[in-house]
Amino acid sequence: MNRIFIKLYKTITEPLALALLYLLVSISAFTLIIVPIIDTSKAFQYYLVMLILAAIIYIVSHSFMKRITASEKRYRTVVENTRDTIWKYDIQTDLITFMTDAQTEITGIPAQEYVGKPMSFVFTPASSQQSIYWLKKRLNGEQTPFAFEVQEYKADGSLVWCEISAHIATNSKGVPTEIVGITREIEDRKRLEAQIKESQERYKLIAENTADCIWTMDFNTMMYTFMSDSIYNITGFTRKEYLGKTFFDNFFPQEYVDLAMKLIAESGKNFIKGDTDILRVIYDAQAYHKDGSLVWVGISVRAIINEYGEIVELLGITRKIEHRKKLEAQLRESERRYRVVAENTKEATWTMDLATMRYTYMSENVVELAGYTAEEYMQMSIQDALPPESIAICMNHLHTQLGRFAEGKCDVVRAAFELQQYHKGGYLTWVEISACAIPGENRSMPTEIFAVTRNINERKESEAQLYRQQEELRLLNATKDKFFSIIAHDLKNPLTALINIAEVFSAFFNTMTSQEIESNIKILLNSAQHIHKLLDNLLQWSRSSTGQIQYNLEKRNVIELAISVTTYLRTQALVKNISLNVHCKNIDGYYVQIDVNMIETVMRNIISNAIKFTNEFGIIRVDIGEYSADKDYVLVAISDTGVGMDADKINKLFKIGEQVTTKGTSGEIGTGLGLILVKEFIAKHNSKIWVESEVDKGTTFFFTLPLQ
Repeated sequence: MNRIFIKLYKTITEPLALALLYLLVSISAFTLIIVPIIDTSKAFQYYLVMLILAAIIYIVSHSFMKRITASEKRYRTVVENTRDTIWKYDIQTDLITFMTDAQTEITGIPAQEYVGKPMSFVFTPASSQQSIYWLKKRLNGEQTPFAFEVQEYKADGSLVWCEISAHIATNSKGVPTEIVGITREIEDRKRLEAQIKESQERYKLIAENTADCIWTMDFNTMMYTFMSDSIYNITGFTRKEYLGKTFFDNFFPQEYVDLAMKLIAESGKNFIKGDTDILRVIYDAQAYHKDGSLVWVGISVRAIINEYGEIVELLGITRKIEHRKKLEAQLRESERRYRVVAENTKEATWTMDLATMRYTYMSENVVELAGYTAEEYMQMSIQDALPPESIAICMNHLHTQLGRFAEGKCDVVRAAFELQQYHKGGYLTWVEISACAIPGENRSMPTEIFAVTRNINERKESEAQLYRQQEELRLLNATKDKFFSIIAHDLKNPLTALINIAEVFSAFFNTMTSQEIESNIKILLNSAQHIHKLLDNLLQWSRSSTGQIQYNLEKRNVIELAISVTTYLRTQALVKNISLNVHCKNIDGYYVQIDVNMIETVMRNIISNAIKFTNEFGIIRVDIGEYSADKDYVLVAISDTGVGMDADKINKLFKIGEQVTTKGTSGEIGTGLGLILVKEFIAKHNSKIWVESEVDKGTTFFFTLPLQ
């Protein structure tokens, strides 16, 4: 438009101004020549006025020209630097007469190719119809804004969305002559509009079809600005009954109104501090139903914040949670009953997280099982609660059952096992654990163990006692078998010898020489002595087994006792020329607290066996000294240089069910009961007995006796 003004100025205003200026100068000259003839003083005045008027006209016209020139420069700057296209369209010829280069950036078609082309070259048919429709309405005098969206052709044949803003120019008679317009590319805006429209459609679809109610509220007035129809199914009120009303208009009991405002205020403070990126509040409340009752709802509210960081709107979702609240109430009641049962039973119930192997719950009565309170247990790891071997038992059962579950061999992971756990008192207690791990959704691997622990100390003691009784019964049966074996075998042989000798005497006594009679009498005596010894051992063993032997402790010097026994047996040793002596480094000896008869029997049996299994001219020693392993006991060692024993025979010694009777080096026979008596008598003194032996080198029996 500035170009039109400049053209008018150059073609009309500037020549006219100069013409007026020449006219004024001519009039001024005429005034100076003619007027003085009439009136000299007035001629000068006319001249001066004309001259001033001419100067003013020139100055004004020059200033106007400068402003138009500056305006033209600004116009050129805008046209050359704007991304929008400026164009002209001649109405009479229906052709484009001007197009800026910005059009090339929009369509890829050079701007000069548009000049002289009709609008159909630029627009699609639909867009052309739209522009013709607008033009007709404007030409008919309607004040319709000439601003609309069109699609233009691009150089590659594709289409681009543009926005057109135009103005109709008229001539001096008011006849429309051309259209001056601006084209702006709006592809990004159209894409965003499409996305927004799609989002709005989805939002509308969700809002109209979800059971949850979606609503918006003006933050400043707390007035509902939108409410989905699903609110009717929750509270019985229609959406129209909410719109235009505020949050405070008796839709909620006051306590929940106060709760909501408090939560929003707290969340707002955290948002301002930067503790959270989103201003959001989630809570449960009771809302009034239209029938006057109260319904439980879950409310989630999020604040919409503008570019200035100001809260302008609240977006919320209200969900009916009556069923959930009933389930929660049932769950609380179930938990209450469970706790009553758990805390009033002797069994401890607990849960454990499988990932961390930490307790997540422990009933209060665990203190009766382990001495620790439930709070202390919750701070403990499995390593704090169980010894390593018990942990190994747990993990073995757990891995086995989880493996079976993973293989599809079971639907629920279950295990029951016994182990020992730590007690706060510093000892171990026996417990039985019944555990169950429930799978997650879609049969996923379990994440938590539920278990019950019960004390089984008494049961374990009963089992141990039953085992002891079974062992005692086994020993008694072995004793009975041994008893009958001895009677049947060991007693039969000497009795048979007696009978045979008696028969010989009965048949041949009158014909027998004195030497034959003496020899048979010696055999008869040996058989009788053996029977006596056997019966004596049987009697003592029987009395010991049945607890009939009195256990009378008295203070005695063990050296004196050993000398007494060896003196009694030395005659028997001399028959085989065996050396039998007692040795002790302590001259005064050692005083022990013993049952003298029992310990004499012990020494007598061991030394008799040593004589029996030692060859002629052998050595038997009784050594007495301190017991290095325990200073409260004295150690007695009876050694010989006899035939010795192998490991198999040593293992069978002292066992009632084993037959280890063998003949001595001179054909002596034994009962097999002596060492059994020895072991029982030593055990009654809370002492120990053991054997060391080597074949063909000898044997040593060790036993301890308690010092006074």
